[in-house]
Amino acid sequence: MLLNLARLSNHDPTFFFKLGQITTQYKMAAAISGNGSKTIQGTGTATNLIGGGTTNLSYEKDPTFQFIPVNDDASAQLLLKPIPPELFEALYQQGWRVDQLFRLLVDRIEFFDPTSKSWEIIRNVPAADNTYDFTRFLRISALAYELQRRGFLLLRPTQTFVPLAKGLESDPPKAQDVMDAQTKNFVYQPSATSGKWQIGQSKVTYQFVLNGVDANTPAAITADMPELKAGGDKNGTALAVILAVLKNGFTIQPAVDATTTSVDENSQAPHLVMRSMIGVLTAAGQEQEGFDGLMSKNPVVDQQNSFKSLVPVVEQRPLLRITWNSEQSVLDPLIQLNYGNREFMITDITDPKSPEETSWNRDLFRLISEIAAQVTVDISKFPVPLLLQ
Repeated sequence: MLLNLARLSNHDPTFFFKLGQITTQYKMAAAISGNGSKTIQGTGTATNLIGGGTTNLSYEKDPTFQFIPVNDDASAQLLLKPIPPELFEALYQQGWRVDQLFRLLVDRIEFFDPTSKSWEIIRNVPAADNTYDFTRFLRISALAYELQRRGFLLLRPTQTFVPLAKGLESDPPKAQDVMDAQTKNFVYQPSATSGKWQIGQSKVTYQFVLNGVDANTPAAITADMPELKAGGDKNGTALAVILAVLKNGFTIQPAVDATTTSVDENSQAPHLVMRSMIGVLTAAGQEQEGFDGLMSKNPVVDQQNSFKSLVPVVEQRPLLRITWNSEQSVLDPLIQLNYGNREFMITDITDPKSPEETSWNRDLFRLISEIAAQVTVDISKFPVPLLLQ
């Protein structure tokens, strides 16, 4: 995993392997040998016996591991497709920090602005030409973590009916029709407008909603994150705007079609657009350089405030730091390697100034490894003939 991150940091291609057959050979050998001689001393009749013996015992264990290059269509699809929303939801339910999930898994945030009747996109890219949006993304990530920490950000399931075909309606189904539909995981549901019946699938989607947020919440949040006080946005404080955007919750779903003119009420909710697995690894391997550049230059974001003055301290670190300078005092590396005359290692600083710095990098590396295992190692996603090979 670290080798692939090092490759991506140098803009080199990645290579993935699956663990194949593991065999172990045992060798045991035992031997004993001896020799002797009888020598007459001088001219007399006395003899001198000379002899000796040696023993040899050996034991050898030779394990053999087979690593198979991943170059099939199924693996390529798993690497290039967006990460399924269910994985984000499962990781959140396990207690992972939502700001880490945002910064690692989310490519951009999209929400519908009712005033301009258009979609706004907040990209998660630490580039000079994206400083304003990247600052907003970090502020939203920090706020989401604060809401999670205070118990205000909840994940709730929603039952949704998805018709098999738009406009396909019929008279009330018979009992046999209902049973046949159930065998194929379909259900019948009456239309709320025409009274006719539709056939489709009932899916459970998850939505993040705010719980218990009141008029005192902004003051409590800015007490911990004073950076959220600065920076106005659309004639209001940035914090007020972000809370207004999130008040109806947000979902995880594919990107919307920006050319669509008619937008229904449900699709106007803010949603997260997920990265692919290769996108996750690319972000983890390459964000450090761009982020450190923004921190060192500290550009002006909104003509009044700089990057550091707007981004909360909790987010003032790259997604994953894999290269370190000699002046930084770090713990013993979890893992390290040399690639392209550069030293890469997963570790954390020895004198953290905040609780987040204690194990941020090691936690992120563990999270990336678990996600990679879920996405690329789950054998249920590979066809049976491929597994037999």
